[in-house]
Formats: sequence, C-alpha cells, structure tokens
Amino acid sequence: GFSSQVLLSMNRSDLECVIKVHVALGKELASVHKGAGSVVAYQNALQIMQAAPSARYIRDRSLVFPIFSGLFLALKFGQIEQDEECIYEQNLARRFVTETKLHGDPVHYTRALAMQAEMYGRLQDFPAAFEAFEQLKRNYDAEKLTASICKAYGSDRSAQCFSISVLWNIQQGDMFAAKETCDYVFEHL
Repeated sequence: GFSSQVLLSMNRSDLECVIKVHVALGKELASVHKGAGSVVAYQNALQIMQAAPSARYIRDRSLVFPIFSGLFLALKFGQIEQDEECIYEQNLARRFVTETKLHGDPVHYTRALAMQAEMYGRLQDFPAAFEAFEQLKRNYDAEKLTASICKAYGSDRSAQCFSISVLWNIQQGDMFAAKETCDYVFEHL
C-alpha cells in the first residue's frame, strides 16, 4: 500500500489513476484465475479511496463500481472468507447500492441491486431479496441497458437476476410467480 503521507499528498487526478491501475490489475488477475491477487488489488483500491482525502473530489464515482463487482464475484467463488451472516458481503452490497443510487446511472444501479438481491436470496432472506429485485425491475430496461452493463461488467447480471429470482419463488412455493417470471425472461430478455 501507500504511506499515509503519500495518500495525503495525492491530488484527485493522481488518485483516479491509482484506482484505475488497481481495478485493471484486479480484473486481469481474476481473468487469469489468480483470485487471491485480484482480491488484494480490489481491496487495496477501496482502502486507498477511503484513506485519501482527495477522494471527496472525485466526481465520477463509477470509477469504483468494478471494485464492488469484482469483490462480489470473489466472494461467490470462495476467494474471500466471511462469517456465517456474511456481514462483509452485506456491507459491500449496501455500499454498492448506495454509491450507484447517488450516481444515478441505471447501468450501475441495477447491477448493484442484482448483487444485493442475489446475496439476500443466497442467505434465504427472501423478503429482502424480492425487495431489491423489485427495485431492479423498476429501473431495468434490457433494450437500453444490456450492452452498457456488459461493457462495464463483462455480463448482464441484472438480466440474470430475473432468472435467479425464479428459484426464490420456487423455494417459497410460489409456482405462479415463478412461471410468470420465466415467461417474462423468455419474452423480454
């Protein structure tokens, strides 16, 4: 990492470059199956953002969004250990949703909501999963967003969340809602 003196002296432009390098490193290490290194790069980027005073001057917060997505995938593949309640992941998802909502771009906001919904579904907190999913549905338009989401994140996990929600409906015994969602996926996604 960087010393506190270096972090204090970084201007906004330098900080943005450092974050971009860490994000690129995290993505590249993940793509060559070096998950532990990828996690370190992403976590370092978040720590630098939190510690550098110039971070408050960064206008385009989308700079950090791939960090959240990368860490979420690392969690999913067991590259980050966490407690039974998945507190780390819950905090990560909450922060991602908050940051993207403030940013206001549905490309990132729906990705964050998909991440949060998927996490709650996996934790079997179905009311919270469906709440996040309902917000995603209100903000998601496949025709307008799919290409941009894929460009930013490599795939459209917002669209994928629709299919995942079918499983939650089945687990809840709501076959009617499961079928309705399947029909929607086949017709619109």
